[in-house]
Amino acid sequence: PKDSVKDIPQEQYEWAMKVMSLGKYNQAIKKFRHLIKKFSESPYAAKSQFAIGLAYEKWGKIEKAIEEYHKVAENDPYSPDISKVIEAEYHLGDILLNREGGDTWQKIVAYEGNYERAAKVFEQALNLTS
Repeated sequence: PKDSVKDIPQEQYEWAMKVMSLGKYNQAIKKFRHLIKKFSESPYAAKSQFAIGLAYEKWGKIEKAIEEYHKVAENDPYSPDISKVIEAEYHLGDILLNREGGDTWQKIVAYEGNYERAAKVFEQALNLTS
């Protein structure tokens, strides 16, 4: 069945990655979350958490991507993916900082809101390095 969970974490992870590569981000996220729930102690659980952030980023949901990437650091500060989390958060902070709205007023409002959010994301990324 389409929503079943594989019996081996690596198979579930590879299946979810395949779905994500097809651009089916919402389905991939569900598959990664199933893996995290069923195999919480597996190294593939942490990899799946990072992949959820990546899926949201590819989907264009920047705020959600930042939130999901940061969960990697919160859940496992010694994760081998921590350098990728720092790089991703820095990259997304840069996107927030430089995001433009439509007309001039929207740009001003967007810039002000995104500047504060970008600063927070940069600060989170820096905190991960110390």
